[in-house]
Amino acid sequence: MKVKTLQRINNSLQWIDQTQLPHLLKYKKTDDYKDIIYAIKRLEIRGAPAIGIAAAYGIAVAVEKISDSSLEFITKVGDEFKSARPTAVNLFWAVSRMLKKVSDSGESKLTEIKKILWEEAKIFIGKMKQCVKISAKTELN
Repeated sequence: MKVKTLQRINNSLQWIDQTQLPHLLKYKKTDDYKDIIYAIKRLEIRGAPAIGIAAAYGIAVAVEKISDSSLEFITKVGDEFKSARPTAVNLFWAVSRMLKKVSDSGESKLTEIKKILWEEAKIFIGKMKQCVKISAKTELN
């Protein structure tokens, strides 16, 4: 059985509640970015890569519920994620990249911005896996 710490399900994020481990494998799922922030604060989602990925997906989740592509709203959401774990470098990096994607999209329609953010969040998983592999190789040498 393949266990995924975090995964997108439609326009929601599902994660393993790490506060329940090792006694119970409990998944939580939400389409509300504030629940993801709460999960980061409560340490349900923990570990630098997972926190960064959760923040990226959380921004995409938040944008799904808006009717205009206000950079002000998206920046506010990013700031809320940053306040969840003020020392989490991966979280800050993820939020900055997501906000840059929105800023770089210029006058794109909201549907296009949503697509860009979901794609960028997916890229984070690959980037984080790559970092973990590099870290594991470094520790083995």
